[in-house]
Amino acid sequence: MPDMVRVAATADLPEGASLATNVQGHAIALFNSGGRVHAVDNRCPHMAYPLVEATLKDGVLRCPWHHWRFELGTGGCLTAGGDDVGSYDVELRNGDIYVSSEPRGASIEARIERGKRNLALGMTETNTFLIAKALCALRGAGLGDREIVSQIVEHGLRFRSEGFGPGLVILTCLLNAGDRLPEEDRLLALVHSCIHVARDSANRAPRRQVLSLPAAPSAGFDEEVRLFRHMIEDRESQGAERVLITALKNGRSLEDIAQMLLQAATDHYFLSVGHIIDFTNKAYELLDHLGPEHTAAILGSLVQPMAGARRHEEAAAEWGEMIEPVTHSFELLEQRPAVDPTWSDGDLVHTLLHEEVPGICAALDRAVAAGAGVQALAGRLVRAAMFRVARFHLQNENDWDDVLHLVSYCHAVERLAARFGDRPETATALYRAVYHGAMYCYLTRYLNIPAVRLPHELRELPKMPDQPRAQLDRLLYCAEFQQVDEAAALVHKYLADRHDEPGLEAALVKALLREDSVFHTFQMIECGIARHRLTQDPIAEPALVAAARYLTAQRLRRNILWSTNNALTLARGERLHM
Repeated sequence: MPDMVRVAATADLPEGASLATNVQGHAIALFNSGGRVHAVDNRCPHMAYPLVEATLKDGVLRCPWHHWRFELGTGGCLTAGGDDVGSYDVELRNGDIYVSSEPRGASIEARIERGKRNLALGMTETNTFLIAKALCALRGAGLGDREIVSQIVEHGLRFRSEGFGPGLVILTCLLNAGDRLPEEDRLLALVHSCIHVARDSANRAPRRQVLSLPAAPSAGFDEEVRLFRHMIEDRESQGAERVLITALKNGRSLEDIAQMLLQAATDHYFLSVGHIIDFTNKAYELLDHLGPEHTAAILGSLVQPMAGARRHEEAAAEWGEMIEPVTHSFELLEQRPAVDPTWSDGDLVHTLLHEEVPGICAALDRAVAAGAGVQALAGRLVRAAMFRVARFHLQNENDWDDVLHLVSYCHAVERLAARFGDRPETATALYRAVYHGAMYCYLTRYLNIPAVRLPHELRELPKMPDQPRAQLDRLLYCAEFQQVDEAAALVHKYLADRHDEPGLEAALVKALLREDSVFHTFQMIECGIARHRLTQDPIAEPALVAAARYLTAQRLRRNILWSTNNALTLARGERLHM
């Protein structure tokens, strides 16, 4: 039981009066209402205005700043969307007022339960400030980020009938790229993740629970794959999901389900500008972070977007010239030799960036025939995609999305190839994905006319600070004021000077989190960081230069940063008002 602490004499608090006091670090407001003394936190849970200055009528306390109302006896909030104010036990002893040293419900279990409840409410209402405060409370109570992320994911999967979407991609991007963030930025990353998942599922119908097929002798895996592809071809999303859930019930592995998904995803060209392959990769990465207990929910959520995806060969005339040469290349895949780990690519990246469709297909055909593995080919494709962004000219304006789609798609193919490329049937699907990506790389060639010079190609770089901390601070300035070329030059210099690379990664993520960034910017930063970690020559392969140029070119938005800062200020017990 908490200690009872003397705070005042009853004579100091006549009927109708209020009094501010402090008990072991807790700011408390005392009220005498109808001869009864009540004690509540002297900080409104909205924005910490001192409640001792609130008005009291009929047992209802009204904060004068934003007019939140509370039932005085319990601290319960009576305003829609508000959260309760802490209340304290009070005892009157021999003319003195004693108040408990801890508020009611101060146990770790009660704080976590209240935080989870407020997090769910904040997500339902897409209330950034309430989300930030709930996350502060949960982390302050010692709840691990993994359990918090599980609640966020469960909300996103339950309340988005369209299945896996941008919100969950953003969350996974930040889990991947934020591993080197300092502690003070991890809360902000969680707030971004949570509000994007919440917005992605707001005002949507909840997902319908899909059951496995009726109990019967198990079909063979090949039959399950054939049936799944048939359902996707006919856009029967519920039927396809039932097949997938049945396959999991029949004990199929994550590798089996990946084969099923990727074969269906590559039956058509570049589904939904590459998002379907990207979603598939992110779903598996999210499972890495959360564990196998979420397998059916996460992988099942991929089916709806896949079945409803845009099929580019059906809807986009520019893909027409590619169908015949790529179809011929697909036929050759069936006779490909074993992978040769010593395969060397020659000048494949240059071919991908500068040749016409027949030359690109022929170069890929030769590489496959020479034993190029699908992961190696996908890696070259990612490098070509990074050059598209790094050389993107600002005069192209809103075409940034086109080069971003190329990067996120190619990165996903490379990551899936690293995970599943040893399985022959899955590898065949991923080889097809490489050809699809190569064709989209060709379609984006005009976005490099004129091509921006990379920093190491310039005769002279702008004057920049030499110290690493000053360089990172200047990079944040460039991100804030959209100094695109200088940001690219700073990243190049930082790498060329061989400073601490995790510090550069953390600075890029910090710049990302300081803004209300959109879906594609999260993808670009995460892809740039992931690719940079894989490359042996960061100057020749400008993944972080590309990421910095993309980030600094985007329009600024700031609401999430302010809400999180305000929540932290409240959690530290500081004042927001003057």
